[in-house]
Amino acid sequence: MLGSGEPTLGALRREEGLTVARAAVAWLVTDALEFFNVAQPMSDRQVAMTVDLILEDFPHLQTDDLKLCLRRAMKGSYGRVYNRLDGQMVLLWLREYDAERAREADRQSWNRHLAATADGPGAARTARGVGAMSYEAYRCELRRLSRLGDAEAARWLRLSDGVRRLLGVNHDEANGASEELTMDS
Repeated sequence: MLGSGEPTLGALRREEGLTVARAAVAWLVTDALEFFNVAQPMSDRQVAMTVDLILEDFPHLQTDDLKLCLRRAMKGSYGRVYNRLDGQMVLLWLREYDAERAREADRQSWNRHLAATADGPGAARTARGVGAMSYEAYRCELRRLSRLGDAEAARWLRLSDGVRRLLGVNHDEANGASEELTMDS
């Protein structure tokens, strides 16, 4: 959850130690696992291995992110659980959640950029109450502004590229967007 104020898993590990971080994540994971009715629940060892993988792969997530992801999984947001629940499934849920979180961070970043550039093309759109655009249009606009010398847009584009690389997502190719797309004003 962006801006929740809760510590990241990495900060929890640094400030409170590995044992406390493992205990906190294990408590959240086992609490969620009790919700599911599967023939063979995860063993203590499987939970411990999953907890270590979560701390290793998702140190940037906050404890609230983990709670929200697991709650969404309980509601079926990441698909149904057909009598199989293991560490790999929990990690897949977290990867999907993390990708959603990155898209939301990009969207919020773009809105802050629009608000900061009162004379930019987005200012008029926001003033008219439209203000929404697709992720592809956002990336296209960042590329356009970068080519025009907008250092802030170039910085946000580099940050977005870095997040996408970390997640293994190439959103532009997946959606057929090209480098030369232009946004309607």
